[in-house]
Amino acid sequence: GGIETGCVAVHRGWPSTVRMDAGEYGASFDFTGDFCTVRTRDCCPKGRRAYCEVEIVGLDGSPQYGLSTERFVAVRGASTQGCGDSADSWSVDGKRSLKFHEKRGAYPCQWKEGDVIGLACDLVGGKMLVSVNGDFSEPNGVV
Repeated sequence: GGIETGCVAVHRGWPSTVRMDAGEYGASFDFTGDFCTVRTRDCCPKGRRAYCEVEIVGLDGSPQYGLSTERFVAVRGASTQGCGDSADSWSVDGKRSLKFHEKRGAYPCQWKEGDVIGLACDLVGGKMLVSVNGDFSEPNGVV
């Protein structure tokens, strides 16, 4: 398997392209430039709902965050298919103002350092909801 920190592991891409550190308040990641997908080992079972948060501490590269179903399979090595590029995953990128679910679309939101991005999966309805600093109103909410 790939590298892992606690309940987080590299899911797609080369493990050598990401440095993960487990801290007192959660895990932190430093990506070295190559595209890589990191995921938790926890899953939101079909027919359930879940929520997680990501704090933006830097906006280098393309910070694309999202959620996937169990059908989003791991790929060891280079992959052009990340979270949001399939019917089994959703993601948002507040640096490039994009959202992804099988295809790319506009997400008219700009994140900044210090923002807390909330990701809620609704596998009952098959959708992802996004908040910025606790606010689910437009352009956030269902993406």
